[in-house]
Amino acid sequence: TSTKQYPISYTQLSTAERNRLYELKTTTSLSLRAIGRELGRDVSTIARELGRTRGEEGYYLPDRAQQRMQKRRQQSKTAFSQV
Repeated sequence: TSTKQYPISYTQLSTAERNRLYELKTTTSLSLRAIGRELGRDVSTIARELGRTRGEEGYYLPDRAQQRMQKRRQQSKTAFSQV
């Protein structure tokens, strides 16, 4: 039996998804898994987003998360283009 492998496709969270994530995280007691279902994203994406973009204060802010994503994206393009 041969299993067909497909390329992994990853789309970053949109600004609207980040805002909704913040809203769900701060106003409900939903689990990360339930938040992922609500957003149509895997729980690992939600956990990674919350862990990667927490501020020094220890909590998630969607505007800061968007800025950090844009900075990471710009740095990766710069580094890649220099190869």
